[in-house]
Amino acid sequence: MITRTLGGMQKRLPGPWTARLSALGAKAPTSLLVCLYLGLALLSAIPVYLFTSYLSGAAKQSAFAVAADQAAYRLAHEVDLTLAHLRAVKGLFDGSVHVSRDEFSAFVRALRPRGAVQALEWVPYVTLAERDEIEAAAREEGMVDFEIRDYGGDGAIVRAGERAEYFPVYYLESPSSDSMMVGLDIGSNLVSHEALRRARDSRRQTASGRIEIMIEQQVHPAFQVFEPIYEVTSADLDKRTVSLVGFARGVFRIADLVKLAVPEDEFRVAVVDLSAPPEAAQLYPATAIGDDVSFLHEVALPVADRIWSVRMAPAAAGAPDSLPQLATAVWLGLLIVLWILRELVSSRRHAEDLAEVNSRLEALSDQRQQAIQELERSNRELDDFASIVSHDLKEPLRAISNHAKFLVEDYAEQLNEDGEKRLNRLIVLGQRLEQLIADLLHYARLGRGERKIERVDLVQVIADIEGGLAEVLQSRNARLVIKGPLPPVRAHRPHMTALFQNLIVNGIKYNDSERRLIEVGRGPAGADGGHSGFEQFYVKDNGIGIDPAFKDEVFRIFKRLHGPAAYGEGTGAGLSFVKKIVESYGGRIWLTSVPGEGTTFFFTLERSDDATVEETRLRAA
Repeated sequence: MITRTLGGMQKRLPGPWTARLSALGAKAPTSLLVCLYLGLALLSAIPVYLFTSYLSGAAKQSAFAVAADQAAYRLAHEVDLTLAHLRAVKGLFDGSVHVSRDEFSAFVRALRPRGAVQALEWVPYVTLAERDEIEAAAREEGMVDFEIRDYGGDGAIVRAGERAEYFPVYYLESPSSDSMMVGLDIGSNLVSHEALRRARDSRRQTASGRIEIMIEQQVHPAFQVFEPIYEVTSADLDKRTVSLVGFARGVFRIADLVKLAVPEDEFRVAVVDLSAPPEAAQLYPATAIGDDVSFLHEVALPVADRIWSVRMAPAAAGAPDSLPQLATAVWLGLLIVLWILRELVSSRRHAEDLAEVNSRLEALSDQRQQAIQELERSNRELDDFASIVSHDLKEPLRAISNHAKFLVEDYAEQLNEDGEKRLNRLIVLGQRLEQLIADLLHYARLGRGERKIERVDLVQVIADIEGGLAEVLQSRNARLVIKGPLPPVRAHRPHMTALFQNLIVNGIKYNDSERRLIEVGRGPAGADGGHSGFEQFYVKDNGIGIDPAFKDEVFRIFKRLHGPAAYGEGTGAGLSFVKKIVESYGGRIWLTSVPGEGTTFFFTLERSDDATVEETRLRAA
């Protein structure tokens, strides 16, 4: 019998009951702590589950956005490469007096159009008074059934009625060989006519809204792009309208563009024309992407003068995300282990953090490698395009010129004066087109490849240029002046020679003054074009000047503000070379001009380190 005092009273308890109460009192605090800890662990698992779900979804969405941006970049690149074919056709007509049907066909085949190119066409501008003449000319070329046509009321193609102007398909190169399109008046369609009008008024490449083309008895969504071609380019709309010759037209299948750039097994793609009214905005596919997708990424894509919206969603829902459940189980396991061995758990968590960092670094490395591969692929495509221009265009062009020379030399007695004149003109045009191709190749390769960056003495560069142009300067009564000292720059010497020689020759060439004066100098002190370490230079002449409306146009390749015979022969590529050289060194170029009084070209180049040190020493002295 054990006696215990409770509240000043004595009570007798049997022995077994006393042992049970002692054991319960000893175990209750530990059990309570365990239950409390487990309860807190379960409560903490709820935000862990929610947060992990959020992170997992955000990571997937971020990864999808990166992949979608890369696919959109590839699509934009494919669009640029595809539209380059149309610009090439425009260049053919801009650089030629006349292009025959065979010449057009050979030129387009030499371009080797990409898969999305459904047709490349020449569409002349024809008035009602010229209709009979152009139909007769086409029949003489072998198109015996040629006539200007459009769609009748029942959808059949019929002879077009009388109207003020026509835009018939005159030359056509298409993989489907759709001869029914030849002679069809493109302007009779409201969508096409609106794009033609915008191209004519803006002088720029314009695209139409969605059109449908028939290939192998199936309807495919497509779009068309127009390049206006003028006899003389003018800033005045009325003058441009009068000098309009026609349009280079391209028809491109949207599905082919998408398939070339976007993997079908990764993305669902919808293309919407933001420039079109809502009822005609859906370009590809026929229906829009629904609201039942997990992620939707949208990228704006400029196509000629229109803006497309490229909307991408995952191709499939994918496997269920088990990361939140796994993370919750791991979290609970870690909390339980922490109760037992806190240091071990801390070490384990540290290892997991390192693994996550390594995983992210590997992901970033993979993305960088993909970007490098994409850039290498783009460079290879540019080199392939340059190879096509160099080999496939120059070789037949030289053959044409040589045959023309042989005809002049061997059959001169059998040719009349007009025939000999035409053959000589063909030789000149061939040489000019060959020069255009050479300038295009030089422009494409300018700034690429290895270049030796060194300290370049600009005074010596200009002295060498003056020596090389001595006869030209004397014959043109021109004088080259260096205004003040010119600091050295960090650059590739041949680039600096090309830069200043193009600007100096421009000042001599486009100059009607009795005494031509070209001045080279340094800009105002401290002028660096907004870039620290850059120096401003200028080349000034007293020539014919440039209309302010064309201050940006003159830097476009092959852009001439005068006819080929005015102010000497040339391709109009010189200022494009100048701009590309300056910008390849991080500088910028601009001009000021007063028509009839002269032009001043300003540009910025990086100062040489030696020049910076010398300036600091002089200022300190």
